[in-house]
Amino acid sequence: MKKKHYRLFLSTDSQATANLVEKSFKSFGFSVKVTPNLKNIIANLREYGPDIFVIDTDMNDFDCDDMCSLLSDTEDLKNLPIIILTHTQQDAMVNKHLLSCIYDYVYKPVNPNELLSRVQIAIYMKNKIAEMLELEREHYVRATATTMLHEINQPLSVILLSTELLETRIPRNVGDKEHHYINKIKQSINSITDILYRLNLVAGEDYKAEIIDYTCEEVMLKLPTSLL
Repeated sequence: MKKKHYRLFLSTDSQATANLVEKSFKSFGFSVKVTPNLKNIIANLREYGPDIFVIDTDMNDFDCDDMCSLLSDTEDLKNLPIIILTHTQQDAMVNKHLLSCIYDYVYKPVNPNELLSRVQIAIYMKNKIAEMLELEREHYVRATATTMLHEINQPLSVILLSTELLETRIPRNVGDKEHHYINKIKQSINSITDILYRLNLVAGEDYKAEIIDYTCEEVMLKLPTSLL
């Protein structure tokens, strides 16, 4: 399996810190992007798509609370792990950061190997959480599909049986219009049966459920291809 090429985004106005982290992490196999400030940070993060965000807290425009609020309110970036580089030795301040959106911290001057270890752990935890959420979603989709199968099957069986009984009791000389309505009911039953078959596939362990965007705020389950 090809090893994933991770991306690190670093915000620091210290040229020494930038050079050290960039040189070290490129040797570790990372792609690195450095910015000297936090101007247009959301647009920059979206454009680069990093796996980890490292911020130097000594920058003049850095405010940990503001940064956490900004990223937490940004749907596609709220789960991006953040590590801060700090001189602060005050436990209360560090703990305050960790209780916000900061995943971890490294004291300055930066030890590249220590930062690498913390970055690797942060990325690993992010990936494991994403895997768990995906697995939970798949279980939820299967459970929902199974419930729908049971809920629809019973009334569909009643409709099918009632239609068959009705068809046997209709006089042979009944008009084409009535036969047309009966056929429309049977066609609809076939369509629902096809949907149930596709739901049954979704409920199975071997099917990979696909969730697609329906509107800007809603998603929907994509069913397997119809047999009709």
